Amino acid sequence: AIYLSPYQDEPHLLLGRLYERAGRLPDAMDEYKVALWCRESVDAHLALGNALVVFGDKPGARVEAQRALAMQPGSAEARTLLEKIDR
Repeated sequence: AIYLSPYQDEPHLLLGRLYERAGRLPDAMDEYKVALWCRESVDAHLALGNALVVFGDKPGARVEAQRALAMQPGSAEARTLLEKIDR
């Protein structure tokens, strides 16, 4: 799908999730960043934010969570991510 539609965000999000599950966190974060470059979305910001928390970059994760919250003020997932960062 990425080969046929390299500028679609969804294939990059899916590949990022696969990389994350396989323990390839830097590759996952790269794919999430490409997804954001293709189209900014709440899902991509949250995925990158969660990966950054696991990676140990809490300031970066906070930026992603706040951006997701700005795009979708009622997002429970963004609030949960912010809570996870503050722990």
